[in-house]
Amino acid sequence: MERGEPRLFLQGLIQICAGFHHFQNGNLRGATALLSRGTEKMERYPGEYLGIDASRLLADIRALQGGIQPGIAGPSDARPVEFPHIRSAPRRGISEPSA
Repeated sequence: MERGEPRLFLQGLIQICAGFHHFQNGNLRGATALLSRGTEKMERYPGEYLGIDASRLLADIRALQGGIQPGIAGPSDARPVEFPHIRSAPRRGISEPSA
């Protein structure tokens, strides 16, 4: 089990993945609950953490939540949802070794 600083970040990431699993199974309430809890945990960390572009992931999830919420009221209100991708954080300040 992961302990220490990255623990909540990883729990949040897992909750987000589980939220999309619920979404695929038609459990929209469960999906929105897990997506919200997961993003709340991940928001406590820097935008680039553990090599992940968390800022972009969280922004994509927030945008998607707006497409999931109407589906709770009724399937006719649902909009198509494209799942976000977990992307690597941009590499900054890394220089090539000098010869």
